[in-house]
Amino acid sequence: MPILSLSYSFSSFFYLIGIKTSLEDYRLAYLLNQVLGIHLVKEKENQLLYASKIGKYFPLFKWEDTVLCYKWLCVGNMLEGCPLNDYTLFSVLPEQVFLEKSYKEVDFFLAVEGTSFDTQETIQKITQIADTSAFEIDFNTLSSTNQLIFQEC
Repeated sequence: MPILSLSYSFSSFFYLIGIKTSLEDYRLAYLLNQVLGIHLVKEKENQLLYASKIGKYFPLFKWEDTVLCYKWLCVGNMLEGCPLNDYTLFSVLPEQVFLEKSYKEVDFFLAVEGTSFDTQETIQKITQIADTSAFEIDFNTLSSTNQLIFQEC
């Protein structure tokens, strides 16, 4: 009996921008709203973005543009905290946990789901924010788990 497999690529619908910044998540979302003319709102804790090692959730900001049919997601890539099950003398030392370990230099991911999107124009606007740089990321370079997380959020 032949084995059938189903594969699906999300890359034709998702545009991903890596953002490097020293800003807090809420401040970055506010400034993105200003420079991009969008309305990102912080979402409640999403189980898909739970870092069980330190017992925290990665920040998630979301907005759906019903006029242009875009879904915007801004997701934090790094959390810092003490491991939950590490009760030693050195447990007070914070540890960094990354959503996507292959992009440790990225503080936030800005994902846009839609049919056509001008990534370069968006990157130029983001770099107008002080202490912030941005670059395009190929969606296929993310782990398959994180591709699904972006799809489900």
